[in-house]
Amino acid sequence: MHYEEELEGSSGRKLRFSWVTNRAITRNNVMELMRIGRSRWKIENETFNTLKNQGYHLEHNYGHGEQHPATGLAYLMLLAFLVDQLMELRSQKFQLNLKAAGTRVNVWFTQRALFTTQPFEDFSGIYGRLAELFGVQVA
Repeated sequence: MHYEEELEGSSGRKLRFSWVTNRAITRNNVMELMRIGRSRWKIENETFNTLKNQGYHLEHNYGHGEQHPATGLAYLMLLAFLVDQLMELRSQKFQLNLKAAGTRVNVWFTQRALFTTQPFEDFSGIYGRLAELFGVQVA
């Protein structure tokens, strides 16, 4: 399946998108399939961008080796990403800290410093201390 879209403000320049599907493409479903394909691409692209450029350093997984240590590290990275996504989704304190810090990397850098210097009972305590450091008022 192919879809072409003209770029806004360009003089006829088009982007071409392609997907592989086992669904029958008809005039009635082509737009829906295109939207599904574009949204899946967007999710994948944003996720990999985060894993590569926002503190996870996924590109440093150089190979699997004989005992698969790099694979295990990649799994741990993905698990950390999942936990971070859940915290971002569910924790108001995390959301406020992220907004104040500006970037996830700033939150994680400061959080890592707290992990290594101070004991905490739970994430609530860590996010409370981050809020103090970032000047955030939390309820």
